[in-house]
Amino acid sequence: MSGDKPEDMEAAKAAAAAKNCKVVLPKPMELFVDIDSAQQKVTFERQWPVFLQQFPKAKYDIFQSPSGEIDHFHIYVTIDRAVGEQERILLQALLGSDPMREILSWRRLNMGYPSPTRFFELLP
Repeated sequence: MSGDKPEDMEAAKAAAAAKNCKVVLPKPMELFVDIDSAQQKVTFERQWPVFLQQFPKAKYDIFQSPSGEIDHFHIYVTIDRAVGEQERILLQALLGSDPMREILSWRRLNMGYPSPTRFFELLP
C-alpha cells in the first residue's frame, strides 16, 4: 500500500470498510482474477491449460467472492516470477477476469496509481 496515492487508497479502504471488508493487494508474483459470472469461470478454466504453457509452475486458489453471489469468485494465481502492473492486468484479463474490473484497473494505472489491482476481502 505504501507509495500509492493517498486519496485513491483511502477511498478504496473506505469503500471496503463500508462492506465489512479490507483491501488486499497482490504480491509481486500474484495475479487477482475476479470472476463475476459462470461464463467468466468457464473462460478461466478454458484458458488455464494454455496459460500453463507459459507459466508451467503456476497454481491457483479459488474462493467465494465476498459479494456472496453464487457465480462470483476470487482466484489468486501464483506464478514463478514477478510482474509489473501492466502485465498483471493483461494476464488477469487473458484468464477471464471481469472485463469492467480490468479496464478500471488499467485506468487507475494510467492515472498514475501504482497499486491499481486490488481485492476487497471480508474481515475475519
